[in-house]
Amino acid sequence: MKKNLLATGRTVLIFLVFFLCVTEHSPASRIIIQPLVAVQEAAMDPGGRLRIAPKVSASSRYDSNFYNTARDERGVFTYLMQPGIEMEYYTAKSSVTLGYTLDAYFYHDNDDVPIGQKDADEDDYVGHTFHFNVRTAPFAKLSLELDEIYFKTREESKADRFANDTSREKYYINRLTPGLFYRWNERFSSAARYRNTITEYDRESDASSKENRGIFDLTYHFSPLSSLTLDYQIWDRNYDVDISDYTSNQVELVYRKQAKHLGFEAGAGYHSRSFDDDSRDGTDTLHYHAGLSAQTAKSRGELVFEENYNDAVTADDFYKARKLNLSLGRTFGRYLDTGISGFYQMNDYEDWMEYRSDPENREDDIFGLSASVRYKFARWLALGLEGGYEDRDSNLDAYDYDNKFIMLKVDSVYDAVRR
Repeated sequence: MKKNLLATGRTVLIFLVFFLCVTEHSPASRIIIQPLVAVQEAAMDPGGRLRIAPKVSASSRYDSNFYNTARDERGVFTYLMQPGIEMEYYTAKSSVTLGYTLDAYFYHDNDDVPIGQKDADEDDYVGHTFHFNVRTAPFAKLSLELDEIYFKTREESKADRFANDTSREKYYINRLTPGLFYRWNERFSSAARYRNTITEYDRESDASSKENRGIFDLTYHFSPLSSLTLDYQIWDRNYDVDISDYTSNQVELVYRKQAKHLGFEAGAGYHSRSFDDDSRDGTDTLHYHAGLSAQTAKSRGELVFEENYNDAVTADDFYKARKLNLSLGRTFGRYLDTGISGFYQMNDYEDWMEYRSDPENREDDIFGLSASVRYKFARWLALGLEGGYEDRDSNLDAYDYDNKFIMLKVDSVYDAVRR
């Protein structure tokens, strides 16, 4: 089945387009700061120069297997409070966006705690979510940008989009990305960015790391709605503990096409990774991403496939991931929004046996499905309900798990200042 799915996936050419995510109402991804307002669009909207919006969210979620274990499953309630603020400001040549929430997590065991294990409420913590972006165009063809994202969290997915770790250790991650964008003429543009990522765990024994990445793009614009980009990235990641430091080089050719209601993006390239540890062989792979998005006044949908290596690990476990995402949403009337989303991910740990005592390399199949409904009582107040299921099937039984969840959430965002 894996070979058939891989063969199918490799016939799909690559994607990623902005869309309204159906799962954005879940606690793990509550705050998604929207992309920076384009300078040209800001200049066309004289009534939208400044927006300040305090907000607060409260949710209650139940997980049947909170710690994602193969045995001794424990049901746990999670209570989350998130006060915060959104701010946007722009002029004809510059724009600033800022978003922040304080994320207070409280846990409560629904089942008896096995002997020798800690109570769930010992993991209570206060996290933070912060995003800041400033962009300015000092000259007609030149734009400068500074982007920063900060999380203090227990969610491993904040560190890697292919995350497969079930630990709930607390850490913070900060990504700082200055960039320069230049439009040479109506056909060609280029971009150069530097990204510094610091990941710091509370426990010194965990996998704190630093990453430095250069990102370089050269784009040919067939029209205002279609383009072809040559993207090159080089980065190194260094760990504070005994995990293999590495350097990656990645080149990719990406085609993008936007229509009135449809968006398409496809790309393919080559990724080479070398490890500082001479005893560990380097790896290389062809990588892909492809997808299609659609959005109308009432409906939205997205289908995405991608294949690549994971970047961040908490143990010396690197793998190749292949992931398929599907999301669909529909709005009924002015107040009711519904959505379903699902994903399927395959992880191949190609050198697992070299670093573990297991008799074969590890392979995981992970499947998830969720459905949500959200009702907007007023312009500033909404109530949401979401439920879902996730299952990981590994060829090594110790890494199997399944989990069911249900969540109730209240969101409130009030535009205190808008002018």
